[in-house]
Amino acid sequence: MLGLQALSQGDYVAAGERFQEHALSGGEQAPKEAAAGQALIDTLSEYAIEGGLSTAGAASDRAVLIDLVLVLIAGLEQQIANLGAENAALSADLEKREEALKRLRELTLGQPEA
Repeated sequence: MLGLQALSQGDYVAAGERFQEHALSGGEQAPKEAAAGQALIDTLSEYAIEGGLSTAGAASDRAVLIDLVLVLIAGLEQQIANLGAENAALSADLEKREEALKRLRELTLGQPEA
C-alpha cells in the first residue's frame, strides 16, 4: 500500500492522500483500513514522531513502521508513568487539604468531626 510507504518515509501529507484514495477504491475493507492509517498518521503527528527512523541501510517499510509504532508506544508508556506520578502527588495533596479542613472545622466549632 502506497500510504504505508509514504508513512514510513515520514511524509504524512502524502500518506493521508493515499489513504483517502484507498478508502474510495471500493474494496469492502478499504474504508476501515484507510481510517486506521489516518488514525496512525494523526497519532504519530500528535506525538511529533518523525518517519524514517530506521532508514540506515535497506530497512523495509514494514520495519520502519514497526519502529515508529514502538517509539510511539514507549512515549505513551512514559506519559502514563508521568501521569501516574502526577496523580499520586495530587492525591497526597488532596489528602493533606482534607485533613487541614477537618482540623479547621474542629478549631472553629470546638468539637471533633465524627
